[in-house]
Amino acid sequence: MASASMASGQGVAPASLHTDSLIHQAKQGLPANVLMRITELENSVVRGDVKNQQIQAFRQLAHLWDSLSQPDLAAYYFGKAAMLQANPQALQFAAGLFLNRVQQTSPGALHTWQALQADSLLQRALQLKPGNDTLQTMLAQATIEQGAVMQGVQQLLAIVKRDSNNVPAHLLLGRLSITSGQYPRAIEHLQKVVSLQPQNAEALYYLGVAYRETGHRQEAVRYFQECKALIRDPDFDREIDSLIQTMP
Repeated sequence: MASASMASGQGVAPASLHTDSLIHQAKQGLPANVLMRITELENSVVRGDVKNQQIQAFRQLAHLWDSLSQPDLAAYYFGKAAMLQANPQALQFAAGLFLNRVQQTSPGALHTWQALQADSLLQRALQLKPGNDTLQTMLAQATIEQGAVMQGVQQLLAIVKRDSNNVPAHLLLGRLSITSGQYPRAIEHLQKVVSLQPQNAEALYYLGVAYRETGHRQEAVRYFQECKALIRDPDFDREIDSLIQTMP
């Protein structure tokens, strides 16, 4: 669930980030025994000439980095394993990890690296499972996060034209419409989501935002309160209450 102060927009294209430098930075300060285990797994990948051995080593590295609170590297190694497996479900899972991370990262080199990693995994998944709308929706999000907003929007519009009940595509189009100040269009997409999923907290939240920005106080309060009832978090409740109190 995004916060009320969700960042929007894209800046100037940042300098590229190399995976090796990310790994090197993450290793700094780790205990000797942990570094030794990481090195063993890395070397087993280099030496292994059996694909299944490599897949297992990548998965072990993913779990190890996850245990060290390094979700980007965990996603990276899950992605490496998925590429070797050539399994669209595994590729989608790894790409989803990156897309979740990119929502939590400010625009910059890391943000772009995350989006590019997701893009690569989704492109491969679509080679294995052409025309899959879920994968194409995720790819559109990765495209947008790389800064190609209009290209991503066109991809999403093509998806909802084929499938008018595609919730993820409508939800993303609604969020993008809010970012660009196209509130009536946002309401149209988000109302579609709520008609299909009445308890979609994210859609309810953004409907509240859209109605708030268009001066429809009653509707805004309604959707904010419905969202609060689903989230049940004191910090979020205070944030929503503040939004409601500052409405004209």
